[in-house]
Order: sequence, then C-alpha cells, then structure tokens
Amino acid sequence: MLVRKLILNRRTVFEEKRPMALKPGRWAVDVFIGIPPNAEPGWYGVEITFEHDVVPLYNWQYFQLLPRS
Repeated sequence: MLVRKLILNRRTVFEEKRPMALKPGRWAVDVFIGIPPNAEPGWYGVEITFEHDVVPLYNWQYFQLLPRS
C-alpha cells in the first residue's frame, strides 16, 4: 500500500492510499500539490510511506507556504 500525506501543524490535511506492488529496480513517486488560494501559510510536510511486510519504506520532505503579499 502506498500512502501519501500532506501535514500542516501536526495534523493531516490530505491523505491518499493506493494499493501498489513493489517491483525490482529503481522507482520514484512524483507528488504534485495544487495549492488553493485560501491555503493556510506555514510549514507543510509531505510524507510518502510504502507499507510492506518485508520492506517498508518511508520518506518525507517539507516546504514553506508564504502568506500572499
């Protein structure tokens, strides 16, 4: 299972779960985030988790959304 989360102030504001099989080789997960005009400024975290019995994987990145000027 592939789980993608968008987090703001320690609360999940978006979560998506997709069944997915782990295949041999290299692979990447692209994340495109559409930001609505009324989105709250602050630090957002993007967490990617691949839930697997033998090889669980986890990665995260953070970005800052600045207030409109």
